[in-house]
Amino acid sequence: GQTAEENMIGLPKEGHEENFILLSATGFIDKDDVPGYIFHGDKDNVVASCVGQYFYDQLQKAGVESYIKHEPEGGHGMGMYSEENLKKMTDFLNDVRTRK
Repeated sequence: GQTAEENMIGLPKEGHEENFILLSATGFIDKDDVPGYIFHGDKDNVVASCVGQYFYDQLQKAGVESYIKHEPEGGHGMGMYSEENLKKMTDFLNDVRTRK
């Protein structure tokens, strides 16, 4: 069977890899991107936590201000909203928003 990505693109991935870069934000990263903070649950059963780490690594490689927080018990959005994480998120957004 086809993967969800192959269904979306309408081609098999093998032999058409260049078409699949469009499905990933990592294909569009450049040094002028806005700062980002990634929160990723290590128990995410939809998007593996290594994907969040890869995205962060690519942002770092491009020189984009970025941070990552792995939540050991977090799933796909579940278990991520601790007071600590929400404070990190709002502090980060307020800092970026108020920069001149």
